[in-house]
Amino acid sequence: MWVTSDGASNALQAWDMLHGNLLLHGWWLSDVTFYTTELPEYMVVEMARGLSASVVWTGAAVTYTLLVMATALLAAGRGAAREGLYPALLAAGIMLAPSSVLGTPMLLSSPDHTGTSVPLLAALLLIDRPLAVPAAGRRWLVPAAAGLLLAWVQVADQVALFAGAIPVAVVCGLRWVRGHQRADAALAIAAVASVPAALGALRVIRALGGFYVSPVTVGQAGLLAPLAQLPFHARMLGESILVLFGANYFDQPSATLRVIAFAHLAGLALVLAGLAAAARLLAARRLDRVGQILVTAITIMVAAGLLGTHLLNVLAAHEVAVIEPFGAALAGRVLGRALARPLLAPLLGLGLVACACFLCYDGSLASYGAGSKPVADWLVKHHMGNGVAGYWQADVTTLVSGGRVTVAPVRLASGAIYQWEAEAGWYARAAHYAISPPDPTRATSPALARALFGPPARVYHVDGWVIQVWRRDVLAAVRDSTVRLLRQTGHR
Repeated sequence: MWVTSDGASNALQAWDMLHGNLLLHGWWLSDVTFYTTELPEYMVVEMARGLSASVVWTGAAVTYTLLVMATALLAAGRGAAREGLYPALLAAGIMLAPSSVLGTPMLLSSPDHTGTSVPLLAALLLIDRPLAVPAAGRRWLVPAAAGLLLAWVQVADQVALFAGAIPVAVVCGLRWVRGHQRADAALAIAAVASVPAALGALRVIRALGGFYVSPVTVGQAGLLAPLAQLPFHARMLGESILVLFGANYFDQPSATLRVIAFAHLAGLALVLAGLAAAARLLAARRLDRVGQILVTAITIMVAAGLLGTHLLNVLAAHEVAVIEPFGAALAGRVLGRALARPLLAPLLGLGLVACACFLCYDGSLASYGAGSKPVADWLVKHHMGNGVAGYWQADVTTLVSGGRVTVAPVRLASGAIYQWEAEAGWYARAAHYAISPPDPTRATSPALARALFGPPARVYHVDGWVIQVWRRDVLAAVRDSTVRLLRQTGHR
């Protein structure tokens, strides 16, 4: 499983929160904060395991487990436990899909929209079970709690606006207009109110000196891609959906993995069949509230993938990751009870066993290289405190060293600080070395560091990495720009 600087930065943020910096003062975050989703989860893991790369792996396992359980529960619906068994098993089987090629490392190794589905599913579970609330509080308690959950997850990830708040508001609003329960009106109002509530919470955090959230970058084309790019985006969306469901048969390194990928096409086929069945029920006005929300959310995310500017390649599949659990839950709700038939139940059991075996096989495969662990161990052994590197080498080296060295991300081509998943305090310390990975790209070349900081006093080669050491503080040249940037972004 990959551990990159994306996941490493989240682990470092959680570590900082665990040690008292609850508002992440001095941090520049990405355009997704994870502040109310994965970061609290990482804090709990770090309380037990300390700071290491295992935090990312453990967090991924916890997120995946919660995701499978929540999807199965939502698929089961509000019927009796026995009636919900087959829908839950169907949804859980579809969720046992991530593959070792692209799927697991991209969707689970680092927080990137996949974990956003967990609180969204929790909100839908709450909406689906209003009868569990005492009669006196039924009218307001469920909508208020659902709205709070929707606001909570939007603080962490703006995807929750399109996959959660908007579908709930649209579906419940239309249901209320058509004469359904007053609860629909309350849910619609709560979903709409969750949007300014989340934005207000982020503004309060900034006003109190907390983290800075980077704006969403959408390229020169804006929010919507030109229509001429629609065929390309359709292909990327199709490949991304294959990755989400573990059916990405392309670029598999072995025949066994290709067979597993083809087998997962059955799960994707069930989701497509579930969507078709749900569409028929919706047209006949027989689809329940949660089913309508799931269909609407999936439609919005598919449209975002087709018309937006984020699916530039298959590595961006995580942008539409919510499609997998929502699709699995919908398939379970509309198709699952039909599997209770004598001939179909054994097939479901066989499929579950096969998916579990596939998952175990994927988990037994070797991880993707040692990464920066050897160079981090060398830096610790030689008491090399603070240094600089490109973003993809900086945060992950700090993490795998257990925080015993701090490598600050810098744009080596210009000497500017990298204000993305970085902490301002890193640039206030004296740094004396720069690291470059094996086969460096132009952005991380040792030559760029030499051109920026001058000839190094010493050069070391560790596991293919290049470590250049200077006797002077190499961050002094960028410290003035750091101070100016702190003022511009409102850090105190």
